[in-house]
Amino acid sequence: MSGTVLSPHRSLEPGHGVPTIWTHVSAWLRRGRLDQELATGIPSWESPRHAARALQLTRRSHRTALAQGLNRVLQEVRRTTPRMRRMSCVMPCRGAVLRCAPLLEELADVLAGDLPLDPMRVARLHILIRDGAGPFYCPRRSGELHHALELIRAGIVADD
Repeated sequence: MSGTVLSPHRSLEPGHGVPTIWTHVSAWLRRGRLDQELATGIPSWESPRHAARALQLTRRSHRTALAQGLNRVLQEVRRTTPRMRRMSCVMPCRGAVLRCAPLLEELADVLAGDLPLDPMRVARLHILIRDGAGPFYCPRRSGELHHALELIRAGIVADD
């Protein structure tokens, strides 16, 4: 090895051009925090990391994975006899998901489609699905789930 020293890339600093591969790696490593920031309204152009994360959230593979995940959840909660549940995972609230099924189906269709998406709304959906203590998983919070999904649906298609 030649003794090359790795140093922070200038594109990691706010306002320094197009995201590089290192910016994308950094954004992926910090995805939890960046998703929270994007979901609360920090614009994707705030920094190269935010821009990289917004691109990751809205790229075809991520959209497809989210759509497939929503469809799998809907399929599972509609079974008359749910599959054996593992003790190590938190299962979505069956009743809340069934009550919100039309919204979830619509979101899955939008995610699977070709329209440009708003990274803030995709980040909100991603957080909603991953929060094991959130309304997607808690039986007494189905009204909150419906409201959150309505807000996401209302603005998920990006204005161009």
